[in-house]
Amino acid sequence: MKTTHKLWLLIFIVFCMIWLIPHSVPNYDGDTDFPWNFVPAAKGEHTDQYHGFVYTYTLKAFHEVWGDWMMAGRMISSLAMALSLFFIFRLTGWTGVILLLISPVFWWCGYHMTTDALAWVFMCGAVCPIWWVGIERDIYKRFELNKERTCRKLLVISALFAGLAFCTRYPMVLLLALALTIPWRKAWLFLAPFLSLVGLQVILNLRNGFGILGNNYQMNVVQKGTALQIGAILKNLWVFPIRFMAEAWPLFGILFVLAFAELIRQRRWGLIIIGAGLLSTISLTFYAMRFFLPVMLPVIVGSSLFIGRLNHENHV
Repeated sequence: MKTTHKLWLLIFIVFCMIWLIPHSVPNYDGDTDFPWNFVPAAKGEHTDQYHGFVYTYTLKAFHEVWGDWMMAGRMISSLAMALSLFFIFRLTGWTGVILLLISPVFWWCGYHMTTDALAWVFMCGAVCPIWWVGIERDIYKRFELNKERTCRKLLVISALFAGLAFCTRYPMVLLLALALTIPWRKAWLFLAPFLSLVGLQVILNLRNGFGILGNNYQMNVVQKGTALQIGAILKNLWVFPIRFMAEAWPLFGILFVLAFAELIRQRRWGLIIIGAGLLSTISLTFYAMRFFLPVMLPVIVGSSLFIGRLNHENHV
């Protein structure tokens, strides 16, 4: 069986495994926003002030097919997490796929009806084309080797995925750091589509009377006043990862250190900024296991690079 066939068979199996897990009623632990926020927003009863417009319209579209809001929400999460394996495989090979599958947060986000899974697959889709073009140092060579047309297309695709990720969950604005991997004369190919979608979301928020990024961070930071001072935020930077390791995935700490050490060693500055930035945004709000899902991307990529380098050195 060809590798491609094996990959799509695995994606189908993972989708079925997530989809077939019994989920009769919205789970209070992870699905609180679904009946009280996402569904009314999709029905047009109010506007979701905490997330971008993409999930609302995606949920509405899936509802047109399934005719049931809960089934539509489950389908979005299950399908998004399963399809993300395609991008992870293109980024890291089987190593990254295995690391993702043994992570509890992968299955949690696929099972629950939140915006995390959809934003995750868009994030993977944004990073993957940049990787195909040739991340950071190699990108200059690719543009010089008569592959400019392909590179242009991939940069635009990456930008559109990044924009959709932001219009799903606002912390994905950090995907702007991918522009650091592009020669400055070509950066407009990424920046123009990405900033256009960012601008569209900002206009929609302002028209609806929200803040630039909705009211999520205003609710969690500004309104809490002294509850989240600098000291508390800095404390969360190490307390939340430790809690995540204790409650969900002990292996995360080791992989995090190895991954970022390898990313720094190979000067993958875009992924480093994205990973560190996303980890920092968690400290501004509150602890939830699902918030660590986007941090998994640089961790998985960095860990795969480290393992790949070790294998190469052992065979030399």
